[in-house]
Amino acid sequence: MANTAKNTYQPDYAVTPGEVLGHELELRNMSRTELAKRTGLSEKHIIAILKGKGTVIITPETAIKLERALGMPVEYWLNLEAHYQETRARLAEEVQLEKDLDWLKRIPVNAMAKMGWLQKHKNKRQQLEEVLPFFGIASVEQWDNIWPKVAVAYRQHNKHEIFPEAVSAWLRQGELEAANIACQPY
Repeated sequence: MANTAKNTYQPDYAVTPGEVLGHELELRNMSRTELAKRTGLSEKHIIAILKGKGTVIITPETAIKLERALGMPVEYWLNLEAHYQETRARLAEEVQLEKDLDWLKRIPVNAMAKMGWLQKHKNKRQQLEEVLPFFGIASVEQWDNIWPKVAVAYRQHNKHEIFPEAVSAWLRQGELEAANIACQPY
């Protein structure tokens, strides 16, 4: 029987490749000046990597140089960089999602769940993560850029208030259902 368990742990901190590099230099009792000489990178570049600040990232070229100088594979350095960047982006996204939770109050989540369009969650953050893909958007900002500006013609009753969020939910559900209809080429 195959193990199908998936690790869903998401750290709430990001370890920079520079921290790992600093540890490796310590273990080898190697100075950053010596590493700069061994790799052909400037000491300023090595310091920027070690500090993990700014726009300096470990590129494939840098990873190759680190592999040759330290004996640690290119993939190791590139994976460290990729995981660091992903974790930073995920943490920034979580902050943005927390700011966007109030938007959920405008969305008819209960009605949408009752009609089976999406799953209802008690956790507001999980609910937001369910609603965004329903609308096919990455963030609330994209909803404001797309849905209120959709050019559609439909009847509206003059006596009732129009809720753009509810209208957009119906339009999106129509899009989703239409996408599943097999049609002959036009």
